[in-house]
Amino acid sequence: MTDDGSLTVRPARSDELPAVLSLLDEAAAWLQARGINQWPSSFTKDATWRMERIKSYVDRGLTFLAFDTSGEAIGTFTLTEQADPEFAHGWPDGTENALYLFRMAVTRSANGSNAGGRILDWAAREAGRRGKKWLRIDIHRLNPALRDYYERRGFVRVGEVLAPDPTVPGRIRGSGTLMQRPATD
Repeated sequence: MTDDGSLTVRPARSDELPAVLSLLDEAAAWLQARGINQWPSSFTKDATWRMERIKSYVDRGLTFLAFDTSGEAIGTFTLTEQADPEFAHGWPDGTENALYLFRMAVTRSANGSNAGGRILDWAAREAGRRGKKWLRIDIHRLNPALRDYYERRGFVRVGEVLAPDPTVPGRIRGSGTLMQRPATD
């Protein structure tokens, strides 16, 4: 468990999968309401590979929950040493020297508290603690507001990769903008 004074971050336990999914569902609904087709409309109701993948990440201690000072779970994300295999060839200096952040979501009730920024700072420190050079993300190519959000938090775009969507023949995945920021101490 790590605490930065206002945010406590720790791996989600298997019995906390509903909390992780609730945070993801809230973020997915918010995106859908704004016409941003980035995630499924509901992770909980999505009966595809996503549910098994998320459960697997939770079970392996790769998905985290962030708690505010009252102990309420206000954010979730997955952090792994494995790049998305569809985008691995796009990273400029290989994949071994980074941690990769996936599916970050912060509850709307924490809007304006910089919870997302504090999660990213925590993840950058975690990358440094593990001897990595970079914290990396691949984000939706067609969401400029999301790209701007990460740029304001120190990420730099280092490439863009088009990859087929394995769930829909002939469709290209929305993700593929590759961004990174330096790991910190």
